[in-house]
Amino acid sequence: NEYKSYLRMEIGSHVTLSDHVDYNITRQRDQGVSGEADVALAVLYLVGIVFGLPGNVLALLYFHRECQRGDVSSTLYRMIAIVDVCTCLAHFPVMMVFFAKRQPLLFETYAFCVGWRVVFKTLQRVSLFLVMLLSISRTIMIVNPFVFLSKRVIMAIFATFVLFLVIEESVLGPFEVYIYTDPDGYCFESSQESKLTEVHDIIYTIELGLPSTIVFFSFLIALITMKTKRSLSRTEPSRRIKNRATQTIIVFTAVFILCNLPHCINMTLWNVSLYHFKEYPGRIFSNVFMEYYAWNISAILMVVVNATLNPVIYYWRIEEFRVWLHVDLPLQMSGLQGRPMKRGDVSKASISMRSSYVLSRNQSPTQVYTSKI
Repeated sequence: NEYKSYLRMEIGSHVTLSDHVDYNITRQRDQGVSGEADVALAVLYLVGIVFGLPGNVLALLYFHRECQRGDVSSTLYRMIAIVDVCTCLAHFPVMMVFFAKRQPLLFETYAFCVGWRVVFKTLQRVSLFLVMLLSISRTIMIVNPFVFLSKRVIMAIFATFVLFLVIEESVLGPFEVYIYTDPDGYCFESSQESKLTEVHDIIYTIELGLPSTIVFFSFLIALITMKTKRSLSRTEPSRRIKNRATQTIIVFTAVFILCNLPHCINMTLWNVSLYHFKEYPGRIFSNVFMEYYAWNISAILMVVVNATLNPVIYYWRIEEFRVWLHVDLPLQMSGLQGRPMKRGDVSKASISMRSSYVLSRNQSPTQVYTSKI
């Protein structure tokens, strides 16, 4: 109770966030919060930068090339890669907080605190929406191959959603008060007793829960449909190619669901505590783990983990991406490193090296070109 009243005074007087750091660090020691666990979290965030950032940049370059063919899935993958690159960069301040024993550092500046929170929430919601569009487009194609969402329709839906986010943050965002607390390790909206902030919380919960629910059911429909049509996929080469692309999206959405499920659970528990039991943290969030780790892991770390795993899925499931990475990209880089090559020479060398790469993996040369998403 003393801690909560202290935070209320902080919010009301708008003093600097660092004024309560020593108080909270002492409280952490009293409750037995592990410094080793904080360092482990910081290292996991660092992995997201070291591996996730270059991996998503490479994926972005590959899907940007594939988008020139007008493929809807490649367009959505490219947009997801852009969001993942931004996500891998946006969690840097949180990583520094855990290396610095949860001192606010950059979050001490209120403008940065607000800006970071709005950006990260936007990236999270846009990622959810893009995965939902990807899952829906593939599920529709599986259920009825003669019906599909065009690229123009997809972009129109996405533009409408982005416009809605801009209006939402412009109208409801100014009424929020953002705070940093040591238990969370990042900035977030404080629980102010206001109708507008309650509406904002409800909309945010829907923006997280609805796409996740749609993705989950699309995942189930695609999985069940794939199993019922398995016998056909063994006899028709074209169907095998489509099914492999569908399996890639199923794996992609499965990883997405697993990474976003903890935050959906946390949001549900938070709503139950706040609106049903009329108390927070209450019995659910009072223990050390739930108070000091649950929110940061579910809301920030798992989003970063998802962004870091996506390039791994691309490399594992998309043969053409592997060929581009091992053959086409080195050829392009050779031209940038002082050994310029004509476009025709690059194409001939690419075909030769692709054939060598495929044969070295004991595959037929045509398999690489037919195993694209």
